[in-house]
Amino acid sequence: VPAWLNEGLAMWAEEESSGDRRAWAEQTMAGQPVQALAALARPFATLPPENVQPAYAQAYLTVLFLLEQYDERRLPRLFEAMRRGGSLE
Repeated sequence: VPAWLNEGLAMWAEEESSGDRRAWAEQTMAGQPVQALAALARPFATLPPENVQPAYAQAYLTVLFLLEQYDERRLPRLFEAMRRGGSLE
């Protein structure tokens, strides 16, 4: 999976309840440009230091959006579609 999905899911899975990090992520993204998901596909360690926190915040918010829109029970279908070459972009 792309780094944004991996990192966003990891942050979500660590929460006690879904959305615990929403305020942090929204604050971190305030005034930051939204990146194309393709730009966040590679490991975040390769990003310039000033882009790392916004990348994590965007990844988390994107995953939270997907889960809120489509439900976590549909994650296996998402992974299967991506394995077959599908894109979320």
